[in-house]
Amino acid sequence: MRDTERINPVLGSVAIDNIKFDLSSRDEMPQLLAGIQHLYITPETHEAISEILENGIKKSDKGRKGMELWNILILSMVHANLNIDYDKLKDYADNHILLRKMLGHSLWLDEQDKIVYPLQTIRDNIKLITPEMSEKISKIVIEAGHKFLGIDNESLKVKCDSAVCKVDAHFPTDINLLWDGMRKSITLASQLCDSFDRTDLRQYVHNLNILHNKFYATCQKRCKADKDGKFDDKTINIYDDYLSKCELEIDKVIDVLDSICNTVCLDELSKKHQLIYQIMGFINDAEYHIGLIVRRIFGGEKIPHSDKIFSLFQRHTEWISKGKAGVKQELGIRVAIVSDQKGFILKHRIMQNETDDKIAVQIIKDTKERFANISSCSFDKGFWSPNNRAELEKELDVVAIKKKGYSSKENYAYEHSPEFIEAKTGHSAVESNFNALQNHGLDKCPYNGIDGYKRYIGSVILGRNTQILGKLLIDKEKEKQLRSEKIKAGLLRKAS
Repeated sequence: MRDTERINPVLGSVAIDNIKFDLSSRDEMPQLLAGIQHLYITPETHEAISEILENGIKKSDKGRKGMELWNILILSMVHANLNIDYDKLKDYADNHILLRKMLGHSLWLDEQDKIVYPLQTIRDNIKLITPEMSEKISKIVIEAGHKFLGIDNESLKVKCDSAVCKVDAHFPTDINLLWDGMRKSITLASQLCDSFDRTDLRQYVHNLNILHNKFYATCQKRCKADKDGKFDDKTINIYDDYLSKCELEIDKVIDVLDSICNTVCLDELSKKHQLIYQIMGFINDAEYHIGLIVRRIFGGEKIPHSDKIFSLFQRHTEWISKGKAGVKQELGIRVAIVSDQKGFILKHRIMQNETDDKIAVQIIKDTKERFANISSCSFDKGFWSPNNRAELEKELDVVAIKKKGYSSKENYAYEHSPEFIEAKTGHSAVESNFNALQNHGLDKCPYNGIDGYKRYIGSVILGRNTQILGKLLIDKEKEKQLRSEKIKAGLLRKAS
């Protein structure tokens, strides 16, 4: 059965409240761990987070003892905040002295006796932290930070903006997405044949090499249509050769699947239903892109954006063109954040097939449910619409959102009011928030699927808020240390 934390300290371990940090270090690890230490040693935050972990992660009273819940949370935040892969995370968990102190491990044991984390154990346990858990814990972290700063009862002046978190996907074209579908369907079909000791696709490697050569020849051909939308004969012949080979291989795979389904008993097939489902999915993708290529090359049709798929493996991928200098397009999903004057991320929203103007009102309402003392918010022009401004003024005292296009006299006066200017002046800080987030995990999501994407973004936001809390604590400790040194040197008098 899992424990929430290690109750009985191990011989040679250090009590978490006794862990000391290098105050001169500018690395993110001491800042993050200092924030975690504060959450752990503060009774109210410790109890609240423990309750969230216990309710969110199922505990089985059978089998081997699992990783402690607090250790899962710590490794999840380290993984996201340091923007490292699982291999580096394993090395940190096994060898980083400061992290091992926080995880409660003994520092006295020899190499052969010390506790190490298998790579798969880390992968499986980090996935247990859900987006809902991350959001609840993040709220506790922010409240702890506001209390530490003494602004828990003050009005919050927030900023809202969005940026793209990319996905792990290559640049999409119809020919390389067709290659992805062919490669995966043939490879998985060969694995299915091997599992039933069949030799139908014994030459699949050779066939894949031939198919790849035709795919490469197609990539090398820079095809530009003439004024009538038609391509030259050489281009058409190269594409026709590539598509013919693809169709031939698809027919082979379908014949193999039919043969297996007709000869293998249902009990054996049921064990492989997931693999068969994947093969059929990639075959459908390949056939779909063959259709797109036929429409574009042979029919001279311009493919509508809505008909395009941007990744076979990351189905949630969106093609986003925000008009930034030097960045024509990005592959990912927009993430909107609301940050306060101290840099804490109060709320985030993953904008699947949404634009800024569609989420402006709702994200502020959701944020006010969590933090009722929000008084003002600044936005970019992309969030503006007449209805948005009217609805936001019902929720906030000051709404700093510039109108697109021509501005009336009334609107001009509003945008030049002292309250508007004050709120808008501080809006550029949200760009700094996004830059910090991208340095700490928000640049690209390494997880697969939309569920993994949401889980990762939640961990990034939680880790960043905890790091901000830790930095505030370290800065405060540095001030105390500096003051103490000045008192000893006779430069300051001790407060009476």
